[in-house]
Amino acid sequence: MKTHYEIIGVEPDANTVDIKVAAQAQNNKIKTAFKILTNTEAKEQYDLELNSTPQLIIADTPDTPYASPETINLATANCSACNAIISQKAEICPKCGVRNRRPARKLTLLLLTLFTGGFGVHRFYLGNYLWGIIYLLFCWTFIPTLLSWIEYIIFIFRSHEKIEENYESHDSAAAIAITLPILLFFIGLVAAVSIPAYTDYMYKIKVREATNLLNSAKTMVEKRLQEVGTFPSTSDLKAMGVTTSSEHVLSIEANVQQNYLQATMHENSGTVAGKTIRLTYDPNSSNWKCASGSPNGMELRHLPRNCR
Repeated sequence: MKTHYEIIGVEPDANTVDIKVAAQAQNNKIKTAFKILTNTEAKEQYDLELNSTPQLIIADTPDTPYASPETINLATANCSACNAIISQKAEICPKCGVRNRRPARKLTLLLLTLFTGGFGVHRFYLGNYLWGIIYLLFCWTFIPTLLSWIEYIIFIFRSHEKIEENYESHDSAAAIAITLPILLFFIGLVAAVSIPAYTDYMYKIKVREATNLLNSAKTMVEKRLQEVGTFPSTSDLKAMGVTTSSEHVLSIEANVQQNYLQATMHENSGTVAGKTIRLTYDPNSSNWKCASGSPNGMELRHLPRNCR
């Protein structure tokens, strides 16, 4: 075991000033060696020179406490496991071997930003949990999606080295564990609202097809009433050239006794299959009234506003 004199490199009779100068010089050498050995590129270059030049001599740093070495401003931090002083850029503590810094990977960051940026997953990956939560809470406004696209463009034009130097990756499993349940909740909520709304919209389009045919038939019937004065029958509608069927409309029938036109939806129309819509003519006011037909009348939520 080396004595304290041997560690600092002084004689036992050295005075305080000599001890201080020698200690500072040793400290500078350690810092220089630490900077080289904790930098992957510098270490590889050093090992290459060391192996190729057996007589390699390491230049001493100035033996004075007043001449600051090149590494004097090296940014340091404390190891999270053993509390040893290490470089801020060091991924693994050289003393205990615990990983302290995980640089973000450009490809991972780009993929998360592009596909899940609207939900803030890339922010969780970078450890920006507050921003991640904000993105998640306001994802329905699509503003976070727009911001994530801008960030994606910024990340594309940044080099791998800059991203690894400026950003740290945090535990992906923890980020997924935090984000995934909330993400699934929002997806389920959106699906619960949008799927029924979309289905109703598609049914209304089919019903609109029926009301359009009824309105066309109504125009032809009004012309006949002016010319003949009687309400036509179903066979008369066909003779008049009225379109009585289409892709989603099975038939349009006319009732002479009650003065109405009734459309029946085709069997390929899903929920509204077989449902009926009726246009009734009032001879006294010469007005038409739209409503559900009979039997099997169309549900009110699928009818146009003017038929409810």
